[in-house]
Amino acid sequence: MLFFVLISGRVKLPMEVIYKNMRANLKTIVIFLLVVFSSFPSLANNNYELGLRAYKQGDIDAAFIYLKNAFQEDDEHLPSKVLMGEVLLAKGFTREAIQEFEEALERGADPNLIISSLSSSYIQTSNYDQLFQLSEERLNDTNATELLLAKAHAYQSIGLLGKAQETYESLLKNSFQRLRVLSSQAEFFIATGQVQKAEKSLQLVRDEGANSSIYHYLNGELEKQKGNFDLALNEYKKAHSLNSQDPLIKRGLASELMRAQSFEEASILVDEILAQTPSDPYALLFQARLLNINSESLLATQAFDSITQNLSIFRDEFIEQNTAIQLIQGLSAFMTGNFELALSHLEAYQSKVPNNKNAIAILANVYLNLGQNRRAQALLDRQYELTSNDLNLGVLLCELYLDNNKVFKCEQLRDLLKFRFPDTAALSLVNVKILEKKGRYQQALTVLKDHFRIEELSIENFLIYIRLLRQTGRQETAIASIQERLKYDKENRGLQAIKANLLISINRFEDAKEINNQVIKENPNSYSAQLNEASVSLATGDIKTAKNLLVQLVERFPKEYQANFLLANTLLLEGNFEEAETKLVDMVAIYNNEPAPLELLVRHYIETNEFQKALTMVNKLNRDYFLQPTYIKLKADVLYALEQIEEAKQQLRILYGLWQESAIDLSRLARFQENINALDDAIASLQKSYQLEESDFVQRRILSLAIYSGNKELSNETLEILKVKYPNDPTIALLEGDYFLAFYEEKEQAAKHYKRALSLSPSEALPAAKLYSLAVKEGVNIAFDELMEKSLAVDENLSFHRNLLADFLLTRKRPKEAKVHYEYLLENNAPNTAGNSNNLGNILLDEGKSQEARSHILLAYQLSPDQAHILNTYGRLLIKDRQYESALGVLRQAYAKNSQSNSIKYHLAYTLHELERKVEARQILEQIEEEYSTELNTSIEELRQLL
Repeated sequence: MLFFVLISGRVKLPMEVIYKNMRANLKTIVIFLLVVFSSFPSLANNNYELGLRAYKQGDIDAAFIYLKNAFQEDDEHLPSKVLMGEVLLAKGFTREAIQEFEEALERGADPNLIISSLSSSYIQTSNYDQLFQLSEERLNDTNATELLLAKAHAYQSIGLLGKAQETYESLLKNSFQRLRVLSSQAEFFIATGQVQKAEKSLQLVRDEGANSSIYHYLNGELEKQKGNFDLALNEYKKAHSLNSQDPLIKRGLASELMRAQSFEEASILVDEILAQTPSDPYALLFQARLLNINSESLLATQAFDSITQNLSIFRDEFIEQNTAIQLIQGLSAFMTGNFELALSHLEAYQSKVPNNKNAIAILANVYLNLGQNRRAQALLDRQYELTSNDLNLGVLLCELYLDNNKVFKCEQLRDLLKFRFPDTAALSLVNVKILEKKGRYQQALTVLKDHFRIEELSIENFLIYIRLLRQTGRQETAIASIQERLKYDKENRGLQAIKANLLISINRFEDAKEINNQVIKENPNSYSAQLNEASVSLATGDIKTAKNLLVQLVERFPKEYQANFLLANTLLLEGNFEEAETKLVDMVAIYNNEPAPLELLVRHYIETNEFQKALTMVNKLNRDYFLQPTYIKLKADVLYALEQIEEAKQQLRILYGLWQESAIDLSRLARFQENINALDDAIASLQKSYQLEESDFVQRRILSLAIYSGNKELSNETLEILKVKYPNDPTIALLEGDYFLAFYEEKEQAAKHYKRALSLSPSEALPAAKLYSLAVKEGVNIAFDELMEKSLAVDENLSFHRNLLADFLLTRKRPKEAKVHYEYLLENNAPNTAGNSNNLGNILLDEGKSQEARSHILLAYQLSPDQAHILNTYGRLLIKDRQYESALGVLRQAYAKNSQSNSIKYHLAYTLHELERKVEARQILEQIEEEYSTELNTSIEELRQLL
């Protein structure tokens, strides 16, 4: 790997020399151990090979056992992790397979090996959010296309038909898999009832794929939708005649055969599908219907039971067509408190009868009872017209908006409801909640008092009143109001606890203790009183007592938010960070809408590189604190770390609107936009910043971004101004080189300005890197080695320049000269030890000095055992030692991390050949691109002759 990190050299002290000798001895010992152990093939590798063979032979259970054995030897064995995902899918354990795939990606697996299975698994389990987070980066065209098609299918499933159509159109412009995309688009049009568009798409499919099976299958689907069942059956038969192994085609044909009462033919097809995929829910459904037709009721029942055991539940056609049955079943389950079952029936009903107001209300309440508030909101949003014409549903949706800090949407809905239902108490209360959410506590209090008699408020609304008094600093009034209410509601312990809590907030600890003692005397198990007692202890600095009280309280009331959160804070105060984190994580899982634990966790997860966890937390923060710059920026940071660049850009555009009056903030914003390649956005931010406050630094940044974004007019204008201001500035010279390269492709002219920048500042890394790129990648003859030698003559400790020089010499097939520089870099402890050791090891292997190469290759492997190119070199060393079994395991790891590397594939094919596995070797060799120029001693042609 080429070196691109600039760290200045340093002068070695005597102690450093001593330390270097000690470290050299340690390296010798470590390398010796690596040599010894590398001579024994890993049991994990052996079990993987056995598992792979069993999987290819269709023996899934045996493959599963072998892979489990591999994990016992090495629980992080990456090839086994990837294959285990596929095995679990074959066994029907989709969620478990997803976990394996996700862990494999986290550990550096090549997404090209996983993405197709993972995306289809997400769809099968309706994990659409996870699917949308998958990136096309690092994917080849085929896999990128499959991922985008999966996303299009997901958009369709959640009703975002426009988004799905945009995805198809984009793919038709950019993907090489045209037939695949056209077929999927046609299927989309068929599924959404767009018959004319479907017919046009199918014509294109026919033009691309001629008499293909997929064309006839889709034509069958279209004819079935039109009601032309005989034509549909004929098309399915044509498709099956062209491809008799596709389960999708078999299912379509079996369905139509049953419609035509050709039960015997249908039964044969269903048996074939089940032989291929025993847990196929569609096939199990067909089998159940066929058995029911033959009056084998017990077997039919067992077949139906099999369906319910699958991850996706599919019902009998009779139930699906009789929506009244589904509604009755859903209502019955709801009334008996079986919300999961109610959800299943009511969602099925609502998909077919979307405008039943009562069913929508019940389904929304089911979501709320299951803690799925966002799904309740999404349901009411989809039926917005109906919801906005019903006061109760409208108020419910408004409150859900407020829960998610969507104040503006609640205000819009309130205005509609107000027009249709004027002068209602429910809408006055909505106004109070809107004002409170916007932080206008005094206005909210005024509206509440103007529209309601305080003494007649329900306990729920009275608590809103008390909360507003507290938020406006009227704790004493709140205490008096509670005291007044307690006159006719003496047994309300909750109000007494709130009063005590208010007393604590104004440091009246003794009064609070008195109330608590009285409550505890009457009710020794009072949760609120004991919570207040712990709060008093914490407020007065008695952390130990507070912790003891809270631990006892949480044991008795494990689900109470206040006790858990106060305990988490107590743990932090006493320095018990690990236990505090565990507590906060648990709280986030339980209390979905409480923001307090989230912010603490987000920053912790960012620091520990647990970005997916951080994203979960920061998403909740942004829902709870709408348009808060801190949380918007925090989310952009997390999204960028997760390589979700477009989503990160969108977050920063929100920040632009919030920061457009601050030059400093806009300049900060542009820097982050630049880092994620949002160049147009960054330029806009900098130009606005420059308008607010002129700055040469900002102007240089504008020039740089204008060049890289292709804005020639702005680049030329800004460059001319800066050249006059700073005629001998290396940065301006560098940017002028970028300008000629970007807009005129004048490589020699660009090189001229880069060389001038380097001459003005010989230690600068960027001109050296750009010159290296021109020399190596673009083939410009600029005597790069001489330029680097000049810089090194000024300062021999410029390790970055020396590393570039060594890499350049290696690309020019001057390994002996490169070797001198790699040795110098290693002797002087320069950065990039692993990469330099790896390159030096390869040079020594080419020189036939295997023993000398061994120490460098093993050191590289010791320092960076997860890098594909280093694993590849290590595998090459093992091949040289004729340790083919060990080499195979290492190269499998390398391939799992980079399946696109022809060098890795070459070594893998060679190893398999030496192990007498010539068929597998030939299969891998066929993957190697024709234009591949070998980097090894043995050529591709020689290996082809061997095979």
